[in-house]
Amino acid sequence: VVIAGYIFARFIIPSNYLQAFSFISYIIVAAEIAFVGLELFLLYKIVRVLPKIIKKYKEYRRENYSFSYAIDAAFDATMKRGKLIDVILTECKLIYYAFLSWREKVPTGASVYSYH
Repeated sequence: VVIAGYIFARFIIPSNYLQAFSFISYIIVAAEIAFVGLELFLLYKIVRVLPKIIKKYKEYRRENYSFSYAIDAAFDATMKRGKLIDVILTECKLIYYAFLSWREKVPTGASVYSYH
């Protein structure tokens, strides 16, 4: 998104005004490379322990936990949690609830509580 915004700005802002900021393109490229590298590192850390996470997730899910609680408990049991891991978990939950949970049957009964 940052690179696309920079390219779009290059088309809108006259080149005379951008000459003083020629170093910005190098900063943007370096920042994007660092960001992609960080994402790949996090992906590597998660993929490395993914079988353990899946096993723990299935255990917690069998205990009738919701997806959100089960995935949090699985990550807590297998990895050290940090801010970046929390961001990845939030994205996973977003994708799950936006695209994958709509076919799930709504539980019914006297012991079921709804937030809505």
